[in-house]
Amino acid sequence: MNFLTRFYSPTDFLVMRDQGEDVKIIVDKKFQPGRTVLLDEEPWQTTGVNEAGTGARKNRRLPECPVEVIAYRMNSVRLKVQCSERSILVAGESYYPGWKAYVDGAERKILKANYALRALPIEAGEHEVLFSYEPLSFTIGAYTSAGSLLILGATGIILYVRNKKA
Repeated sequence: MNFLTRFYSPTDFLVMRDQGEDVKIIVDKKFQPGRTVLLDEEPWQTTGVNEAGTGARKNRRLPECPVEVIAYRMNSVRLKVQCSERSILVAGESYYPGWKAYVDGAERKILKANYALRALPIEAGEHEVLFSYEPLSFTIGAYTSAGSLLILGATGIILYVRNKKA
């Protein structure tokens, strides 16, 4: 039995044009997820001709890129990726709102891959990639908590000063 590594670069991709098409392909016994990744949208926006055509396989193969895990924490993963030409990095982890990706410090859009995973277009060269879980709900909760603590502290100070004068 062959298992995929958690982070890998496929050698081919398909862009799904119809919702549900990816599920049909994934359950097909001929589908090889280590070689082909199914994406919901184009990995590289181009002007003019659509690079992936009408959802058919690309004419040229993508290079396999070595991926090294530098740090793996609960809410972040730091990777080093070396590609001879542009490729796609697939993270064998759930595609979920709140995940952000940074390539060499610049934020990049995460693509949905194989119906449930994360993918990231990578340009040629050596890059440091960071996947970081930064959900908006956490940020809102942190600001709400901080605001509540400030109000509570201010109320406590006001009551203390009033009681001291009395």
